[in-house]
Amino acid sequence: MATAIPSRPEALATTFGELGMSARAADTLSADLVLCHPMTRRLGVRRMETTLREQGLAAEPAADAAPMLFALESFDLGHWLVDVRTELRIAGVPDDRAVAAVFEAARLHRESADPETAVPLTPGLASLIAASLTLYTVAVALWLLVEG
Repeated sequence: MATAIPSRPEALATTFGELGMSARAADTLSADLVLCHPMTRRLGVRRMETTLREQGLAAEPAADAAPMLFALESFDLGHWLVDVRTELRIAGVPDDRAVAAVFEAARLHRESADPETAVPLTPGLASLIAASLTLYTVAVALWLLVEG
């Protein structure tokens, strides 16, 4: 029996839960990370570490998770392992923590679905208007054929 690939929010929520975050906070933060992708790259590793602590992680797990999230987003953007490692070094992440973060992020990247697949696509307003006008035009044309 084949197992389903977990969505990115599910994989992140599981990881946060394993690090000690409450289930509710883990679900909320993982959804936010996917919806605001790439959040960690915009905020920076230090700010994400603070955010993780505010969400209930202890200092040490938060310090491990923040660079891992940065690396995960980098992999999603198509960066190579060596490039991600260099970016973490520039961000001031200690070598041992950066290497662990890169490999944990690579594992999560392989084992979970792309973040885009976790967010349902919704049509834009213009697409809905165009579809409505097309449907209206077809209905009028059929009515004219029946009446004429």
